[in-house]
Amino acid sequence: FGSSLAQGRPPLPLCLSAPPRSHPGGGRTICGRRGCCGRLPDLLAPSPTAMDFHAVVAEALARAQVALAEECRRVQAAAAELEARLQREAAEVTEQRQCLEARAKQLELEFKSHKEELELEYREKAAAVDADRTRLEEEKTRLAEGTGPGDVICLNLGGERHVDVKRATLCQCEDSLLGAMFSGRWDGQLDRDAAGRVLLDFNPALVMPLIDHLRARRCEPAGSPVPPPTP
Repeated sequence: FGSSLAQGRPPLPLCLSAPPRSHPGGGRTICGRRGCCGRLPDLLAPSPTAMDFHAVVAEALARAQVALAEECRRVQAAAAELEARLQREAAEVTEQRQCLEARAKQLELEFKSHKEELELEYREKAAAVDADRTRLEEEKTRLAEGTGPGDVICLNLGGERHVDVKRATLCQCEDSLLGAMFSGRWDGQLDRDAAGRVLLDFNPALVMPLIDHLRARRCEPAGSPVPPPTP
């Protein structure tokens, strides 16, 4: 190898291994043996295949980084949109809950007010019923003790004439004024004179025909009605 450089001839290929089929010079080596030979500068330079591989890897890595960044942006945007939607829904739920709570309080107040009104109305009606019952019992007791159809009513007719009439005679017509006055319910409220007689402040000439008519009706025969009174 040294002699070839000294003589100015190009160096022979350096034998590394078995020569390839397309090796120039038939794969002749410095030592005279056939093998895989190459020049020294070719051995030190990177092969085109290695350079292409690094470029492909770098390009794929760059594409992967771009795709990853794009995916991250898409995921972040979706997460932000989801969070905003959840916040809106949470606000709507809070508003609806507040409306329901306010409505429930309003209904509770209305119920309490209506309940109090009903209770007051019930107490008033119950008190009125009790008062009516008490008056009725008192009236029944008074009627049972001191009144009856055979009672004799002493009348003072206008201060001019006194007449005694049975209660049954005066109460023949229950819906009449005399029937209501002398039914026994109002005995304590009738006007009386100093002797305790019931005072009828009418002319005896007007009242006596009515009393005589009522007395006649009690004794009238069947089929023969008594004519109406005439003053």
